[in-house]
Amino acid sequence: MIVTGINNSYRHQIFIQDATGAIVIDDPNGKVVSALEAGDEITGLYGTLTDYYGLLQFAVTEEFSAPAISIYNDVTPLTVTVADMQDIDYMNAHQCELISMEGVSFNETGTFTNGTKYTLTQNGVTGTGVWIHFYNVAGLTGEAIPSGPTNLSGVNKISYSQYYLIPRNGADIGTGLPQYLTENDVVVYPNPVADQLTVTLRTDAFRVSDMAVYDFNGKLVMAQSVEDNQISVNASRLAAGSYFLRLSDGKNSVTTKFVKR
Repeated sequence: MIVTGINNSYRHQIFIQDATGAIVIDDPNGKVVSALEAGDEITGLYGTLTDYYGLLQFAVTEEFSAPAISIYNDVTPLTVTVADMQDIDYMNAHQCELISMEGVSFNETGTFTNGTKYTLTQNGVTGTGVWIHFYNVAGLTGEAIPSGPTNLSGVNKISYSQYYLIPRNGADIGTGLPQYLTENDVVVYPNPVADQLTVTLRTDAFRVSDMAVYDFNGKLVMAQSVEDNQISVNASRLAAGSYFLRLSDGKNSVTTKFVKR
């Protein structure tokens, strides 16, 4: 599961997703004690599913203190339209999934505010909408509402029989899709490697600032700063075996694997 947003100030809510969908974790009792960040991959989170006014809500029941194990985002959002968002039966079938919308316009102007629901227009259809629900952690509060067509992504959540797209962070509005670098965007060669490992990206949208290498047990064995996406790893001193390579832009991260021979 990938952590895509954290709000410690409001019920310790956590956005997580896997290859099938996304969901909000409600943790008012603070069972999750790990120091998690957006982009962390976690496993072994236990809880119960309850019905909260028609919304399936996951509540953590056992203390979770495990560290993140790797970091990348490989979830493809379900593309929906403004018209789809008004179809309660259709959206019920995709409750809590990661969704995206393309070429939509906000009907409101000004700046985003906490807890506000917004209406959208797309291809002549107007309806709800977007809900700035994550109370300051989304990186949107106080930011200007886009004045023209934009792309959105976020979690599909119901409130009083209406579905809303809930942005997970500031990158989910206005930057196009996909919002995160994926493992498929990273090329490492030669692999297996004997001495020098070269790393290239298939996209210019992600600016790497830090690189780290972990062994197969998750132990950090190498870390360095990166400039201008010029990335290489001196693997000559590494023991033979499998390693994880983590790239970060300071906010989001991606992890891939390589083998030292």
